[in-house]
Amino acid sequence: MAQRTLNIQSRRTAPKAGRRHQRGDALIDAMLASLITLLLGMGPLYVMTKVAVMQREGSAQQLVSAQLRTLLQTTPKSDICNTDGTPTSWSPQTISLHAQSASGSTQQVAMTVRALCRSENITVNGVSIPQVQLTLIGCLPVTLGLSGPVVLREGSPQNDEPTTCPTST
Repeated sequence: MAQRTLNIQSRRTAPKAGRRHQRGDALIDAMLASLITLLLGMGPLYVMTKVAVMQREGSAQQLVSAQLRTLLQTTPKSDICNTDGTPTSWSPQTISLHAQSASGSTQQVAMTVRALCRSENITVNGVSIPQVQLTLIGCLPVTLGLSGPVVLREGSPQNDEPTTCPTST
């Protein structure tokens, strides 16, 4: 009888082996599920952020290109470049742009425009004709998030075209 009483008491006080083994598993499972969800959510968020930055930069470049084209169409080439391919006293100029900021408000921004001129001989029916080629370079302030200069050129690229904008505009 003493044997039987001992077994009953040990069953009441000792926890079950299966239950004891699983303590805290739900918390670890929840933490792992949260971590996996976070990692899976960060991928599309990263891609969407990159797309938004590219769209903003693309719209700023389109704005600058349109302004450079307008400037090229409204200003005679002879006012910017001499017939021998040297620049006149025109360069550099500052143009005022109306651009949309990151907050969505429209702001007025000053853009610096420089001109590069060169003379290139073109042969037509055996006759060499000098032709002036013009390159306009527009640099926006960093506030619009443009990463480099916007170049609008006639003819082939020139060796002295800048690849970056000066830090102070």
